[in-house]
Amino acid sequence: MGIKNTVSHMVTRKKVLITSVVLVVNLSLVALAFTYSKSSVEKASESNNGVKKVSLIPEDQIPRYNLTPIEPVKDRVDYWRTEIVKCMPAESTMVSFGSDTVERCLYEVYVSSANLLEWQAMGQALREEITRNPLLGGPCHRPAHLAGEAFLKSAGGSIRRALSLFDRDTCENGLTHGVIEAWAETGPDDNDAWDIVTGCQAYSNETTKSFCAHGIGHAAFNVKKDPVEAAKWCAYLDGANLAQECGQGVLMNTYEPTLKTKFHRNPFDAPKEMKDICERWPSKDTPGMAIGCAHGAAFVFSKIGLKDVRVLTQNVPYPFPVFEDKMLAQITTAMQRSVKACETLNELTDSCIAYLALNIPNNPDPILANPQVREAVCKPLGKHKVACINAYRVLN
Repeated sequence: MGIKNTVSHMVTRKKVLITSVVLVVNLSLVALAFTYSKSSVEKASESNNGVKKVSLIPEDQIPRYNLTPIEPVKDRVDYWRTEIVKCMPAESTMVSFGSDTVERCLYEVYVSSANLLEWQAMGQALREEITRNPLLGGPCHRPAHLAGEAFLKSAGGSIRRALSLFDRDTCENGLTHGVIEAWAETGPDDNDAWDIVTGCQAYSNETTKSFCAHGIGHAAFNVKKDPVEAAKWCAYLDGANLAQECGQGVLMNTYEPTLKTKFHRNPFDAPKEMKDICERWPSKDTPGMAIGCAHGAAFVFSKIGLKDVRVLTQNVPYPFPVFEDKMLAQITTAMQRSVKACETLNELTDSCIAYLALNIPNNPDPILANPQVREAVCKPLGKHKVACINAYRVLN
């Protein structure tokens, strides 16, 4: 009995010792990871020694019309390009570029440039690199949303000031949308919405203005957490184009947000819910409002088929090879699901399919640069097929 107790006691002590060692090792690894993360940011800051942060001007001096942010300085664009290139994987496939390592690296670049308010220069560098290698257009967007808080903080917490400092619509305007969503996290009300509306409408560049209006839709849903209530902010905007871009932003964040939270809806439920949402859409008599729901629905429905397309093509190397007829037929079948979803909208069906022709080719998936794939994804769109094929552009 004594021997058993002694053995049991020794085993227990051994378990405690092993557990303690494992705990110490785990804590060491956590500390090492924290130190690495901290040191990488510190190194980025050290490499920028001597570079002064942009001086902040009072809000009443920010132009409310014909705003054109200052062009970036070439040597700073070159500097940020070298930092971005460090994030590129050795293998040129969508799987490699989609790794967490690439996103984390880009996030650190975004934050380092945000701390200096240099998103204008960094955004230009990112645009140039995506043009050189379209695969970078895949992982660049999500970290841009995450880094928005750093830029807003660096701009003194002012959304109008932050927007006035850059206008690069790089990586599907992820940088602008990230700042706007960070502002939404501060709990703005309907009166505060005018700050962001006036900030977006100040841009002289119409494309930048439209992307910014889309971001207002993101913010509105994140604040209201209901698409119909959120769409009321879209009616604040001047012009049909801005209202419908805002509507798309609302429905994107309702079902297909870049950063998902518990209050976003299941995208698989969208075909069942969208008809009711569009019927209850506010201010339908205001130009651009009613069509904004069709525009947003088309974005959400485009993802239904494009997710399958991504799975089918994710291991295809870049530059893309000639595709077999069998795979192209599977791609077309996948996209038919998006068209069927639009058919649930009754009188908005044709408008929804017409916007599929815009949303599908303007998706940040580099596989759509391939003419064969583009032909296959656009094939189910009927009379809108040619418009879909011709709408493609590099999302740099």
